[in-house]
Amino acid sequence: MRKRVHFDKFWGNGWPDLTELQPYFLAPAGQQWFGAGGNDGASLSLEGVDNTEHLLPGEGRVVIDLMMTGDPRSAFC
Repeated sequence: MRKRVHFDKFWGNGWPDLTELQPYFLAPAGQQWFGAGGNDGASLSLEGVDNTEHLLPGEGRVVIDLMMTGDPRSAFC
């Protein structure tokens, strides 16, 4: 199974430790991740879940993508 990340300073294969991601989700108001660097999106991906990495995309490979978008103007952020 391949893990990939596109999240602020974390880019590439593998995932950062959860303690490194925690501040992005538990930051005080005004210090949330979406306000840093002008980027308001991030993703964590898994390719080949449940031993399906040998299968081609669209032919049985299980892929999970968690995509997040933050907007400081939103009532939900």
